[in-house]
Amino acid sequence: MHIHPVAYIHHPDIDKYITDKRIYRCKDIPTVELLSVADIVITDYSSFVFESAILQIPTYLYVPDYDKYTKMNGLNVDIFKELPGYVFKDAKKLFNKIEDNNYDKKIINNFKNKYIEYSKGDSTKKIVDFMVEKTK
Repeated sequence: MHIHPVAYIHHPDIDKYITDKRIYRCKDIPTVELLSVADIVITDYSSFVFESAILQIPTYLYVPDYDKYTKMNGLNVDIFKELPGYVFKDAKKLFNKIEDNNYDKKIINNFKNKYIEYSKGDSTKKIVDFMVEKTK
């Protein structure tokens, strides 16, 4: 389990509430590195959904504050439409879906294909060329 760093701003003592011994805290491992061993990903409004989509890891969104969040912050995509059946306001429904163990990878694959454009392996060259051009 990896807690978003911003969570500590609002809840600096959050670690004391995580007492279940089945939960392993990965404080010193970057979140992206954890994807290499993740069976599933549970996230919220984070862009982390894109990283998990690239690897086609079963991804669930837990958004109990959806109505409040969207009023205050808005969203760029309709997550309920883009990840149908995998976005939950209710924790019990989320856990039931995970226990069902029947993830439709077409959903995450469709999301990935719609929102993530793959490079041809020359991204670093493009960035360097761009920087060189801008510094002439």
